[in-house]
Amino acid sequence: MDRFVLDDDIVVRDGGDGRQLTGAEITALMDRLHRARLQALWREIRQQFPLGAWVRSTRTPRATADQVVGYRYAVAPAEEHRLRVRSPRGVDLLIPVTEAERAKPPEGGK
Repeated sequence: MDRFVLDDDIVVRDGGDGRQLTGAEITALMDRLHRARLQALWREIRQQFPLGAWVRSTRTPRATADQVVGYRYAVAPAEEHRLRVRSPRGVDLLIPVTEAERAKPPEGGK
């Protein structure tokens, strides 16, 4: 396992020999960290919002909850994972995970 040190001068050093990493090495490290971050978030959202859970978007005025029916994995660095939800009317929507919160099922919902 590689070890890196971020010191007070905002310099990333190799944890083995103390050598300062180059810009290219830091970019490669950032790519690895981004992939690890996406994997960790993917595991967390599937635990926090399991299939069948009821959620609502915090960015919409709709008070009606939608049911989680799937997920969409973020690929590009600027993207985020999304929940595929189905409204009580049967319309499928994608909601960014950062805008989702657990909700009670609507009247008559399972």
